[in-house]
Amino acid sequence: MPSTRPTPPCLLLLLFVACALTFLCLPSFATPSTPTADVVDGFFSRGGHTNNWAVLVCTSRFWFNYRHIANTLSMYRTVKRLGIPDSNIILMLADDVACNPRNKFPATVFNNAARLLDLYGENVEVDYRGYEVTVENFIRMLTGELRRWVSYLVGCVKVQRLGTPAKLSSIMKLHPQTPSQPPLGRVSPDTPRSKRLLTDDRSNIFIYMTGHGGNEFLKFQDAEEINGSSVEVTVGILTALFLARDVLNQSPIIPPARYHEMLFMIDTCQANTMYSQIYSPNILSTGSSRLGESSYSVVLSRLLSLSITFAPQHHTDFDIGVAVIDSYTYYNLEFLENIDMSSNATLKQLFDSYDAVKISSQPGIRDDLFKRPLDK
Repeated sequence: MPSTRPTPPCLLLLLFVACALTFLCLPSFATPSTPTADVVDGFFSRGGHTNNWAVLVCTSRFWFNYRHIANTLSMYRTVKRLGIPDSNIILMLADDVACNPRNKFPATVFNNAARLLDLYGENVEVDYRGYEVTVENFIRMLTGELRRWVSYLVGCVKVQRLGTPAKLSSIMKLHPQTPSQPPLGRVSPDTPRSKRLLTDDRSNIFIYMTGHGGNEFLKFQDAEEINGSSVEVTVGILTALFLARDVLNQSPIIPPARYHEMLFMIDTCQANTMYSQIYSPNILSTGSSRLGESSYSVVLSRLLSLSITFAPQHHTDFDIGVAVIDSYTYYNLEFLENIDMSSNATLKQLFDSYDAVKISSQPGIRDDLFKRPLDK
C-alpha cells in the first residue's frame, strides 16, 4: 500500500496565496456607489479637465533682480502647496541668487525682511537653469512637437473654408507641404521628462512670467526678447489642434491639443500689452500694469503710496540690500496664501482683491476668450 506523504509547508503557502489572489480578482458586482466615488466621477467627467500644470518663468538674472527670482519661487511654492506636483511643474530660473557672493544668507532666497520662509529650501526642482532660460527653449517646451504641424493645420483651415470633405488627400492637394505622417518633435528625443510639457486636451495650464519688459516685449536675461506676437504665435500653435481635430473628426494622426484652459499671468512693466494680441480660445490673461505704466517692487510701491511716507520694515531687507518681491506678485500671494486645496475661492475673488493704489499700477484682466464664468 503506497505511503501518503505530507504536503510541504511551502506548497500550502502557495495554494493559500493563489486562492487569495483569485478572491481579490473577482468582480465586486455588489459594491455600492459611495459619495466619495460619485464626487471623483463627477470631477473627471465635468468639463473634460483631468490634470493641472504650471510653467513658471523668471526671465531675469543678476543680483539686482533678486525680486524676480523670489517672485517665481514664491509662485512655485504656492502651486505646489495647492496640489500641483513637481512632475507637473516646469520651473525656468537663472538660479544665480542663492549662492551669489553678495548674499549675506548663502543658499537662501526670501520674499520679506522677516525671513520666516526660505523659498530656496528643500525640494526645489529647477528644470531649466541659467543660460538654458531662453526664448527658444521656452517656445520649444510649450509647443513640443506641434510647431512642425503648422503646414498640416494650414491645410485643415483651407479645407474647412472650401467646405470640402476633411480627408488627408484633400488637404495634401491644397497644401502639398502637409505631412502624411506625424512629424518629428521640436525637442530632442533624449530631452528629460522634467523639461517636457506633457499636457493634452484635458490639461489646465498656469503660465507665470516675470522680468523686465515694455510695450509688447519681455526681456530674457538681457540677451534677447519675446514679444506679444511671439506669445500669440506660440499659443496659437497650441490652440490650432482644436480646429484640426474637429475638422478631421478626431483623426488619430493628429496629436492631441495641448490644453483645455489656460491662465496666463505676467508681472513686468506694461505687462498687459503682452496678451493684447492673443486670440486663442479658453485663455484667461492677467498682468501687473497697463500700457505706459511701470511695475514696482513692494518697497518702491509703498514709497509711492500717498498714504505713507516710508517703506514698512517687514518689506525692506537692508541686509540683502535689494528689493525682495514685486508688488503685483505680493498681493496675488497674499490672496493665495489664505486658501488651500479644499477652498472654493474663485478667480473672480482673486481679481476683485486687486487694489491699484496698493499695487501702484493698474492690473489688467482679459476674459473675452475665456468661456467659463469667473465666479465658477
